[in-house]
Amino acid sequence: MKTSSIVGVLFLALFLSLQSCKEYGCTDIVAINYNSDANTNDNSCIYNTEFNIQINVMNGGQPFSKYDSIFFQNNTFRLENMKFYISNLTLNSSTKSTLLTDIHLFDIDETNSYLINSNVLEGNYNSISFGLGLNAIQNNTTPADYPTDHPLGINQNTFWAMTPASYIFVLIEGRMDTLQDSFYPLTYHLAHNDLLTNIVLPKEMNISKDLNNTVQIDVDISQLFNNVDLSEELPHQSTNSKLAQLLMNNFSSGFEIK
Repeated sequence: MKTSSIVGVLFLALFLSLQSCKEYGCTDIVAINYNSDANTNDNSCIYNTEFNIQINVMNGGQPFSKYDSIFFQNNTFRLENMKFYISNLTLNSSTKSTLLTDIHLFDIDETNSYLINSNVLEGNYNSISFGLGLNAIQNNTTPADYPTDHPLGINQNTFWAMTPASYIFVLIEGRMDTLQDSFYPLTYHLAHNDLLTNIVLPKEMNISKDLNNTVQIDVDISQLFNNVDLSEELPHQSTNSKLAQLLMNNFSSGFEIK
């Protein structure tokens, strides 16, 4: 056999030997699908990455803060306090759903409650869903079941001890002026299981460790008093009322994802 032929055969054998030793897979140890047997990276690595939701209170598309006012018809409402619960906050794709947090309390006085941080798998997602309020299991607990600084703990001052007891799902307090010359206190505390409102916010999201994975959820309260009779008081009782449901519907309709 000619020398060149022998060299060619040896080279082919060496090449086939090297190829047979390759084990393809994810070789990055920090990836969730790291393959310790792999010696050749096939670009299949998947990572957990930070995902953030920024909550903004708005009024007709403009930023809204504590002590700002809503103007409607001939009325003025000055906001002095706002809290609301979000439960079972979930990031959804066509194939899976990822729970971001089971309970979150937004408090207009607490700036750290404006941001929700989570870690999720990289990938494409198409919506965020949550309950405005608490589910029946959560609402059947009391502040004594939690640490004092928990979203359902006693420090939040959101528990309504009545029969049956309930957390306040949405709390809005302020002062209303219907005569443009004097303000009077106006309080809406929306509670009870039947007011839980499920919200789905569609949005195509590509979440990657190489991107800024932050979305904004605006809560526009400009329509809060739509069709509301300001002379009607919200009953503090154990059952729902038409006014409470109207206010909950108006409030929930203001959620929008950016």
